[in-house]
Amino acid sequence: MNIEDKTYENETRLNTNDDRGDLDLTKQIDNKDERIKLLTTKLTNMVEKNRALYAHVRNLEDINEAHKKLNGVLQRQLEEEKGKLKRLIDDRLNSARTVGSNE
Repeated sequence: MNIEDKTYENETRLNTNDDRGDLDLTKQIDNKDERIKLLTTKLTNMVEKNRALYAHVRNLEDINEAHKKLNGVLQRQLEEEKGKLKRLIDDRLNSARTVGSNE
C-alpha cells in the first residue's frame, strides 16, 4: 500500500493500531465522521472549482458578446466600402462611356 495514496479506502487502512473490531459502534462512528470530513473537503473543493469555471465561462461569454458587436461594426463598414467601390466603378464606367460616345 502506497503511503501517499490519500483515497478514503486507503486512509481508513493506514491506522493499524486500532484493535477495535469492525462491529464496534464507536469505531463505525469514527469511520463515518472521517468519511464525512473527507467528503466535505472534496465537496468544498468541487464547489470552488465550479465557481471558478462559471466565472471563466462568464468571461468567455463577455468576450464573445464584444466580438459579436465588433463584427457587426466591421460588417457595416465593409458594406459601406463595397458601396463606395461600386459607385466609383460605375462612375468611371459611365465617364468612359460618355467619352467613347462623344468621339
